Amino acid sequence: MNTSQDFHLQYQWNFALLVIIAGVLWSISLLVWQDESRIEIYSKVQPQTAPKASLVRLPGIGSTLAERIIEYRKNQNLESLEQLDNVYGIGPVTIEKISEYTEFE
Repeated sequence: MNTSQDFHLQYQWNFALLVIIAGVLWSISLLVWQDESRIEIYSKVQPQTAPKASLVRLPGIGSTLAERIIEYRKNQNLESLEQLDNVYGIGPVTIEKISEYTEFE
């Protein structure tokens, strides 16, 4: 190869590396943004009456756990945060995470 071909090959590798790094950084920024947006709760959530859309904004509560909470409410009177320990997939750690974002009346 001559010097011109070497230069172009090196340029292509540098460009490919730059694209990969940019993609990784963009993916990381999306993950950070998503985690921050999930906990933007302007009023406390009442798990005994909240719709699924409100429940999934609680930290550690995704679509599946929100559906399980709603199903649990159909069969049990949900009166305290500690009762969520009876919902499959929710334990003390999750309860601690959501405690400051929930209230029971």
